[in-house]
Amino acid sequence: MLQNIYHNTQLLNRLVKIALLGVIGATLFFAGFYYFDRYVNLNNQSPLEMGTSDLELQVRKNPDDPEPRLALAEQYLRGHDYPAAIDQAQQVLNKLPDSDRALFVLGMGNSMAGNTEAGVRYLEQFVALHKKGPDAQSDNALQTGLYYLGMNYLRIGHSTDAIHVLTQAVTINPTDADALYQLGLAFLRTGKCPDALGNFKKAVLFVPDFAEAYQGMVDCYTTLQQPDNVLVAQGMQAFSLKDYQKASKFLSEAIKKLPDDSQAYLGLGLTDEKLGDLSAAQENLKMALALDANNFAANNALERIQANLNKGE
Repeated sequence: MLQNIYHNTQLLNRLVKIALLGVIGATLFFAGFYYFDRYVNLNNQSPLEMGTSDLELQVRKNPDDPEPRLALAEQYLRGHDYPAAIDQAQQVLNKLPDSDRALFVLGMGNSMAGNTEAGVRYLEQFVALHKKGPDAQSDNALQTGLYYLGMNYLRIGHSTDAIHVLTQAVTINPTDADALYQLGLAFLRTGKCPDALGNFKKAVLFVPDFAEAYQGMVDCYTTLQQPDNVLVAQGMQAFSLKDYQKASKFLSEAIKKLPDDSQAYLGLGLTDEKLGDLSAAQENLKMALALDANNFAANNALERIQANLNKGE
């Protein structure tokens, strides 16, 4: 599916060429594995620079030491060996029931392995533990747990629960486009299109070529019976997918019906640039700024295009 292709590509750039597990329905579990990378390195607790064989040796030498075993569990998780990661983390948790790292690996490992209910159980414990911390409002590890817990809730159809935890996730990190998108999906699934649209629009502010978020907008505007806005969202989605001819067609048609829509002019200007028509791009971006002077994307694009036009003089 579209979302699977796009976000697996994003993941390749964000971590170490890791592709996530297969997705269900509207690709609910595309979540960026960079979260895991960010968490396990949060306090430099794990010697992850060590190879798996070195860590396995350390565990054999010191079977009662939780640190190398946790590091090995995290390494297995990175390598997609989810059963091994779960086994190592479970051994730690049996001795240290409050080990947040073990709970996190168990939550992630089970989630990745498709054991969603187990993933929910361990991530709920992880989140509950980290919420007690003094820095909960800025805790990246907590944000990570909330994010993946929300993904699991969406997978099992608990959209209201997903809204609750994903709202907390974006409160900690308001610029997290993935979390904003997933929160939009959760609202969409509960029939709250205005709230869904708000989150999809925020997501594309941070990731302008977020094709899935534009699809979410298409679904919302279709539900709200706003066909002109559907055209804008379809045009932006086509632009995100590098189908510039289709993007030009949709956005040109949208502008005829929505002459005051700055997003449509922005999208058409960016599309014109890709099609090599810099003069048309310049005019459309100027229109976008005339309608929305605070449109930073349009301003940046206009500066770039004008610089290229000046070079050609």
